[in-house]
Amino acid sequence: MNEIDLRLMRAAVAVADELNFSRAAVRLHISQPALTKQIQDLEGFLKTKLFERDHQKVTLTDAGRAFVAEAQLCLLHHNRAIQGAKSAAK
Repeated sequence: MNEIDLRLMRAAVAVADELNFSRAAVRLHISQPALTKQIQDLEGFLKTKLFERDHQKVTLTDAGRAFVAEAQLCLLHHNRAIQGAKSAAK
C-alpha cells in the first residue's frame, strides 16, 4: 500500500464514532472481519495502533485521535470538492 485511500479513512472514522467494530461495519455496509482487516491494513501502513481493543470495548489511542481528526477533515473536503464541481456544472 503506497497511500491511504478514502475507504480506509471512512473505516477509521466509523470505528471512532461507534467505538464498536460490529456497529461500524453495519454503518459501512461491510462485514466485521472486512472492517477489522481494513483497520489492520491502515495501522500497518501507519506503523502505529489507532485503536486499543478487547472483547468489551474499543478506545482511540493518541495516534488514533490525531488521525481521525484529520481524516474527518479530509472526507469533508472531498465531499465539498464533489459538491462544488456538481454545482459549477449546472
